[in-house]
Amino acid sequence: MKGLRIVLLLLVVGAGALFFWNRNDYLAPAHDAKTKNTENTQKAEAAQKPNGDIERWINQAPDTLKKDQGEPDHMDKSSYGYEWYVYDKGDAYAQYGVKDDRIVTAFAAGEASLADVKLGESREEVEKHYTLENEVSFQYDGNRYTFKLKDKDQQIQPLVQLKDGLFAQFYFDTFKDELAAVRVITDEQLIMERPYDITYTGQLPEQPQLITEEWQQVQAGMEQQIIEITNVMRAQFDVSPLEWNDNVAAVAFGHSEDMQKQQYFSHVTPSGEELGDRLADGQVPFQNAGENIAAGYTDAPAAMIGWLNSEGHRKTMLDPTYKELGVGVYRYYYTQNFLLQ
Repeated sequence: MKGLRIVLLLLVVGAGALFFWNRNDYLAPAHDAKTKNTENTQKAEAAQKPNGDIERWINQAPDTLKKDQGEPDHMDKSSYGYEWYVYDKGDAYAQYGVKDDRIVTAFAAGEASLADVKLGESREEVEKHYTLENEVSFQYDGNRYTFKLKDKDQQIQPLVQLKDGLFAQFYFDTFKDELAAVRVITDEQLIMERPYDITYTGQLPEQPQLITEEWQQVQAGMEQQIIEITNVMRAQFDVSPLEWNDNVAAVAFGHSEDMQKQQYFSHVTPSGEELGDRLADGQVPFQNAGENIAAGYTDAPAAMIGWLNSEGHRKTMLDPTYKELGVGVYRYYYTQNFLLQ
């Protein structure tokens, strides 16, 4: 297509087998195209930010969290049996997963910290406090589990056991060799989500099976989380935030849904349509447009870390010329469409 230049992202995770869960990531190029400027808005900071010792919230009641942080900006259903309480304070962003009236996981980006390290610190500083190993083993409910980290996992998202029953995933920005985000999670939820290869003796719990209406809620939540985390990342590089565009989001969603249903992974559909064609079909005028896609990541924060650590997709996400963003998520297929009208 005339005026089309390509920049793409490919992130895929594989399926599992008995006593072994295999996880694979694949990267390929981002997709840009050329052919409403509205005022950028930013949320005012809350008096309290979700930025101190993020692990302290695990096993706390959500009412305790709300007393400290106020009401969440929104609450999103997850695909793993808990509900996200999301706090977006501009430069401090956090999601807290609530299940059975207790917090079982938390993700933070921007201004945040664990007890011993802060986001933005170097890998060297993190390794002064935590040992980053390629295997993490533990027992839970009479079974033994071992997560095996590939070299890429060790580089981007190493796993550490903080104490009995509690783990942290450190998400690094490998271009700056700094800690970009962190997730803390209970042993039970880690086994349920299994973001790494896993071997085990005993039983592997079944993941929740969602009906269509539940998936629609999960997808809508992940779409909102992706634009918020994108803007947090842009703010860290002094790039203005993007505004949501419903029409672009509809195009992005259509592509994610099409990839899942036709079981392909590409910026080009089996019929040959590219990003520019999809925007034209959606009656979206544009000067410049870019696309990032991902598949198989456990959730929106995980997909965002993958994009951050891929040169082409990172460049697209942080491009100051883009002013709007539409996000479409269908199951575990993710599409970001960036736009300058």
